[in-house]
Amino acid sequence: MRECTLILIWRIWSLRTDIVHGRIWSLRTDIVHGKEVPPVSTMSDFLQSYMISLNLCKKYSTEEVLKGKMTVLQEAPVMMHSPSNPLPWPQPPLDHAALSVDGAFKQEDGSAAVGMLLRRHDGSVIFAAYRCIFNCNDALEAELHAIMQGMALALQYCTIPIVVQSDSSVALQAMTGASLSRSAYGHLVEDIQHHMEGREFVPSKIKREQNRVAHQLALYSRTEFTTAVWLGRSPPCIEELVPLDCNPIHMK
Repeated sequence: MRECTLILIWRIWSLRTDIVHGRIWSLRTDIVHGKEVPPVSTMSDFLQSYMISLNLCKKYSTEEVLKGKMTVLQEAPVMMHSPSNPLPWPQPPLDHAALSVDGAFKQEDGSAAVGMLLRRHDGSVIFAAYRCIFNCNDALEAELHAIMQGMALALQYCTIPIVVQSDSSVALQAMTGASLSRSAYGHLVEDIQHHMEGREFVPSKIKREQNRVAHQLALYSRTEFTTAVWLGRSPPCIEELVPLDCNPIHMK
């Protein structure tokens, strides 16, 4: 991995674009001489070939490599892991909407954010939102904030019953149970249960891979330190992920 990283850094350096003596250099002097920039696939093949040559040089002398006087090596193909049957986003009943929520928390700096997405049965977006959370103590508090704030927005922009989807079973228990009422999160639990008085909210535990859109929203908000609400559409950070969430690609 160290060698691959060094090769990649070297290639990035060779692809740099800067102005030297009034000329623009990219791929060193290829563009200056009117050559086209090679496609990514070509550069990938080049780097793999370069790595093979470097590995051969470790076992054989330069003269042997140049003359081809060495054992033929059979390179093992790179195996890319991908789930064979990814779990799709669980659609709500026809007369319900689904509120997918997730919280993001980083212990090192205490930064936290939440992501929320309200969708109809067919997957169309009612709203998408992400918000930074200040003074958050841990991941569970971020999850509770996501549920509470998602429910508050859902009450404004939706009139039908709502399925609240989260990958945190502990946070979902706060909707109907009293296990966290006397904890440090009591104020959030109180707000969550207060929202349930104005609408039918149904807690639904989902797996993390089924909650990737809300997770991406929360992660984007935490890393970019931004807050926004998008009505009737998805923000750019998830616009490609939402269709895949509703129509998963099954790899064979």
